[in-house]
Amino acid sequence: MIKLDGLRFSYGESPIIDNLSLSVGAGELTAISGPNGSGKTTLLYLITGLQRADSGSVVIDGRPLRDYTRREMARKVSLMPQYLPYTPWLTVAELVELGRYSHSGKGFLQNPLPTGLHDMADSEIVALAMEHAGVGNLAGRLSGELSGGELRRAHLARVLAQDADVILLDEPTGDLDLYHQGELMSLLKKLAADGKTVIVVTHDLNFAARLGVRLVLMKDGRIIGDGSPDEIIDDSILAQAYIGGFEVLKTDSHHPVVLPRPKE
Repeated sequence: MIKLDGLRFSYGESPIIDNLSLSVGAGELTAISGPNGSGKTTLLYLITGLQRADSGSVVIDGRPLRDYTRREMARKVSLMPQYLPYTPWLTVAELVELGRYSHSGKGFLQNPLPTGLHDMADSEIVALAMEHAGVGNLAGRLSGELSGGELRRAHLARVLAQDADVILLDEPTGDLDLYHQGELMSLLKKLAADGKTVIVVTHDLNFAARLGVRLVLMKDGRIIGDGSPDEIIDDSILAQAYIGGFEVLKTDSHHPVVLPRPKE
């Protein structure tokens, strides 16, 4: 579904992504982690086309990224960014409806953003997306009235309503309590089981471990580990990525746990 080959991207002379290659198949759930500044968010932006690589290629579903129109990309790839756009005047339902924008017959990326574009089929999709994201009871609330966790779940619903083949989530556990983190884990696994390609960028190695799927570890724009959580969450591999002390624990749940070690 996604094939990245020899990607390079830099700001000025500083490389952010450095000769990176990665393939992610349809129906695969992949977590990408690594220290601050390792290029994780930039990698997502390169996949969506929000950033253009200096060299290398991005191929989605056998087709080069440059061959997609904006509307086609919006139907193929959905993104929930780490820093959510500020739209306090929209209700939750209106925010989620924006996920159906590329499926409407109206002009694409007009200003101001339209709402209420859905027909009955879209209305059902929006309602189902809100239910899956756990914000159905907030449909009439203004976005500006929501807590951080509620707003993040509303944007997750928008991504689900977009119904794209590829779902990219940047730090989706931000602001989520433990219960909703568990709900998110279940939802991500279900999306992959339904054939979606799901890539999750997360600083939380323990969340990645609990997903129990493929974990890609980045450092300085390169991939330094790619495998199961048990393979990657290992003292020797983590030492290549992280400065400072940490401790890896093996638990009865068979998921490794990483704890920071205070500096003495």
